[in-house]
Amino acid sequence: MAADEHLRQWLAEGMTGCQFAKLIAQEKDRIVRATFAGLAPEEDVSRVFDAGARARLPAIAIFTGIRTEQALAEQLGILARGARWTLTEERPEGLTTNDVMVGMEWRIRDGIASSPMGLAPFATMPVTRRAP
Repeated sequence: MAADEHLRQWLAEGMTGCQFAKLIAQEKDRIVRATFAGLAPEEDVSRVFDAGARARLPAIAIFTGIRTEQALAEQLGILARGARWTLTEERPEGLTTNDVMVGMEWRIRDGIASSPMGLAPFATMPVTRRAP
């Protein structure tokens, strides 16, 4: 089974705890998705999100080659260099941790942004955001 279909089925089973993601993932044609075997140029990732915005559908970019937190940080750095991506370090009040929490926004167009949900198979991810 292809990685994008595996992830779609995992979402459809409600593994993230997000009912919206579960409902959307029930049908294959309700998600724009692309798989990247390694680190991807910002323009390629933004193209996936642009296609989703044009179709008025959620978009999923799957990075099958990212196996470490270091590689994830590198991919986030690539995205952050693009004009449409904003990454911030988040520090929720009352939470004490050595983990680095990252906020992410992708600008759809002036005045409208989306906050992508990140999933990864790392122990530092919240349980409901650990991908298969």
